[in-house]
Amino acid sequence: QIADPRSLIAMIQGIWSEATAAASAGARLLWLGVIWLPTAVTAPVVLGWGVGRGWWLVLLRLTLEASGPAFIKWGQWAATRHDLFAQDVCAALEELHTNAPAHSFRCVQGTAEGLARELWQLSMFDQC
Repeated sequence: QIADPRSLIAMIQGIWSEATAAASAGARLLWLGVIWLPTAVTAPVVLGWGVGRGWWLVLLRLTLEASGPAFIKWGQWAATRHDLFAQDVCAALEELHTNAPAHSFRCVQGTAEGLARELWQLSMFDQC
């Protein structure tokens, strides 16, 4: 017996959605590995022997910036924790408070409008 075409299509869409989500997560993980490789490889030399510490702190900040908003937020938090991190680390990361990469207003507006549309569509069906 042949299955209902709609259920077959829904199953294929579900599998495709899971596969693309897994591929996207894998690509993001690979990208973060590439971004963090120079910082991680040079950390033992810099932190162990103190060679090139100023250069490495700039590299750390740039790596956090390139890694995305969650990493930038962690760097901003770390910059305020003088009880946990060395003064020069906090000073280098303080630049993330004032010089963090910013989105344009157009980007923020598009995201907000898209979210508002999604919320409106969801609330429309909640009333049924």
